[in-house]
Amino acid sequence: VADWAGDRLATASRDGTVRLWDMRGGSCTRTISVDAFGIETLLVDWQARRVLAACADESLRLLALDAAEDGSALQAVLEGHSEPVKHLTADFSGQRALSVSADGVVKL
Repeated sequence: VADWAGDRLATASRDGTVRLWDMRGGSCTRTISVDAFGIETLLVDWQARRVLAACADESLRLLALDAAEDGSALQAVLEGHSEPVKHLTADFSGQRALSVSADGVVKL
């Protein structure tokens, strides 16, 4: 997910990490370990400095980008699917998310 105005990028990985990148220099500036058996996709609220990750462990995870490097980035785990979450959309200001998983279920 790109932040064109801020020249930064967030990527999800099947190794269970979110990486933040400096698009100008091409370097990784931060790696956040999510410990969720892989991340399928993510959304970023750059203003509020939060990430919502759709995970292969059947959950959504809300992460704080400004948290310390000690693993405190995790703010919430949202569960309810019985298969990996594949797609999501969110209204960060309204504090709601819509997720779709491989189980064919849509959750709000």
